[in-house]
Amino acid sequence: ITRGDEVAKGIVVARDSLHMRLPLVVRLSGTREEEGRAILRQQGIEPGASAWEAAQKIVALTRVEDSLLPTPATPDLPARRGGQASR
Repeated sequence: ITRGDEVAKGIVVARDSLHMRLPLVVRLSGTREEEGRAILRQQGIEPGASAWEAAQKIVALTRVEDSLLPTPATPDLPARRGGQASR
């Protein structure tokens, strides 16, 4: 079994080598998980204690990212039968 701190270091190396700019959320558990989570936090990566917690963090990050984006204009859509525009 790979230790959590080693997994965290590998994630940091992969992120840096790929020049990723998107936020990451990682579910990390097992041997040396606290050390691994500390490494991730130091690098600006969100650690989740469970899959549920990680999913909640992803949803929260998505809402923040979406709120920073301009709202795209809605194109005019052709009317459906019955006179209502489709969405």
